[in-house]
Amino acid sequence: MMTINPAIFGNLGLKPHTKKSQIIKEHAMDGHAWIEHNGKIIDYDDDVLRNQTQFSYPNCAIIRRPFSQKLQDEIKPHLNKTLNLKIKMLWEMPKQFRKDFMRVVNHKGGHCYMKAVKYKQKNPDAVIVLGSLGFKGIDGKIRYEYG
Repeated sequence: MMTINPAIFGNLGLKPHTKKSQIIKEHAMDGHAWIEHNGKIIDYDDDVLRNQTQFSYPNCAIIRRPFSQKLQDEIKPHLNKTLNLKIKMLWEMPKQFRKDFMRVVNHKGGHCYMKAVKYKQKNPDAVIVLGSLGFKGIDGKIRYEYG
């Protein structure tokens, strides 16, 4: 992976989102979802997350910053609606496509809310958390790639 000098980003990504209008983009979310379960964070492997951003470098700290509970509650209905549309579309696809897609959801990144919902279905006491995902740069600043 290529390391990009954070200085070229200026102030890009230094402030996490705080409003629904910043996060919800039609059928997408500019944010991140993860699970908190029995005191542990359940998410994609750190290296998977680092490989999906230009703000990271090997072994940099990953920062998860939850949105306010009010904001999470505002966002979840939209995410559930979008997820239900995606699931409906998947059922119209060939079985092998669905299997391949779920492999991506589970291991490759980019579908954090679907992964979180799937985990919660099997673990009802788990909590889905919505928030910002950032990476601590070599300059010590946290840049939020998602949210």
